[in-house]
Amino acid sequence: MDWHVTAVEPEAAFRRRASLECHKQIDWLDDCLPALTTLQALKPQFNLILLSAVWMHLSESQRGQALSVLSELLASDGVLVISLRHSHAEERHARGIFPVSTAELEQLASTRGLAIKSVTQREDQYGRNHVSWETVVLVPARDLHAV
Repeated sequence: MDWHVTAVEPEAAFRRRASLECHKQIDWLDDCLPALTTLQALKPQFNLILLSAVWMHLSESQRGQALSVLSELLASDGVLVISLRHSHAEERHARGIFPVSTAELEQLASTRGLAIKSVTQREDQYGRNHVSWETVVLVPARDLHAV
């Protein structure tokens, strides 16, 4: 299967480095959550949307807006994958990140026509014992009930 990949990165230095080091057929776009204004203007529909180590950088109100935008960008049979980073309050404060939860994501998803298909938990790959991760897979709610 051929994939057309669009990657969104708001930091110019990260985009530049990634465009040099990653596969050449990735389209790098200067945009950011929660609005994804540039991406939305293109009116794409994605079969897969991956948010890796991003969600905790959005405030609670931004997460609601972001999930609305992402649900509009998701194809009718698409899959949305979001990683959730869990850590101590002191560490979150030092990094300027917000607490996140599967329960909150499930509530936000349910009001946007999405449902959780699976949740997997894992320890931090860098061995930080104060950090853990969950990977949440969301699909259009009608697809989950059809399985």
